Amino acid sequence: MLVNGHDYQYLPLLSISLSEMRAVEELPEKVKDEILPLFPLKGWMSAKTLDKAIERVERSFNKRPWITDIDSDFLEKSKREILVKEEAREVFHEIVALADSTDGYRNWCNFISSHDNLIPCIQTEVLTEVEVQISRLKRLGRRVVVYLKLYELNSRQLQKKLDTLENCALENEIFVIDVGDIDSKYTAELPAYLDILKHISDRFPECDIAVASTSFPYSFSGQRNGEASIYERQLFQSLSRSLAPKKLTYADHGSTRAGRMSGGSGTPPPRIDYALKIEWKFIREEFEDSRDIQEGEKHGLYKKIANEMIAKDYWIENLKLWGTQMIELTAQGDSYGITSAQDATAVRINLHLYQQLNYENDSDSHDTDEDWVD
Repeated sequence: MLVNGHDYQYLPLLSISLSEMRAVEELPEKVKDEILPLFPLKGWMSAKTLDKAIERVERSFNKRPWITDIDSDFLEKSKREILVKEEAREVFHEIVALADSTDGYRNWCNFISSHDNLIPCIQTEVLTEVEVQISRLKRLGRRVVVYLKLYELNSRQLQKKLDTLENCALENEIFVIDVGDIDSKYTAELPAYLDILKHISDRFPECDIAVASTSFPYSFSGQRNGEASIYERQLFQSLSRSLAPKKLTYADHGSTRAGRMSGGSGTPPPRIDYALKIEWKFIREEFEDSRDIQEGEKHGLYKKIANEMIAKDYWIENLKLWGTQMIELTAQGDSYGITSAQDATAVRINLHLYQQLNYENDSDSHDTDEDWVD
């Protein structure tokens, strides 16, 4: 997938959240150069304005090109906040304004034009405003993305969007087809996914297509030491073979889930995940009494897990990433190691992004050192 003269092979769909921002920030610079992430726009933590979210992404990813959209969950939250609060944060008003379809999504187009490194997703909520929007965005001289979440669309809605887009003279745009959460039974849906991809490829032959999904588990309850297959890779390979010679680009959710987790109460049992190319290994420990966690107990369990993980056959001794170094610090009982589920999530994502970028690399060597610059 060629963007700004660079051929990208990996397109992770990530959130502007603490764990994901840290995971990306701690990647080697040469790894960041090779990924093209999609970050849907949302407010950053409790910041009052949207520019803080942009600043946080650029702190992690610098001024490299990245795809952006409007985070649909945050948009709905923004509408609710404005409705019930007289003085809702400015960021809520900013997001709602960006989603305003008036005059071919003029606000969205103006926002994109003010950030040179952003690659925009086409807003398709109001289809009558799509053609003018695409015309505006294409005048910026950048590639434009059609982001379709199949798990949120029925066949009729999908067809209407594609019919509208076909009338907009799409040429070298990028389709990101996201099938959302999958599991070991994904093969039952393969024919349907393949039909959709063939349909899009036939109607928009000059456009690139990326396919995304995620199979990261929603629950590890009752499990201590195990593994979870990365079915998104298997799905992608099956679709790629069937659609050849059309070339697909691999995308995923960066080892996060497509759906939202219901907020649980209390501290989750310590767990560390170790991302490999085709599976996630994990070790999990329960508290003696989750209602009465003793001082130092959580840190002690993370240390125990880290030491056990480093001793496993799957541990890659010569893989020197931030994620592996964090596990090693945890094994030493260092306070800068993993001390929370948030830290552990960032470690997993950091490792996952590296492994999936290097999926086709069969070498046992891992070049993660930064190039020296005089």
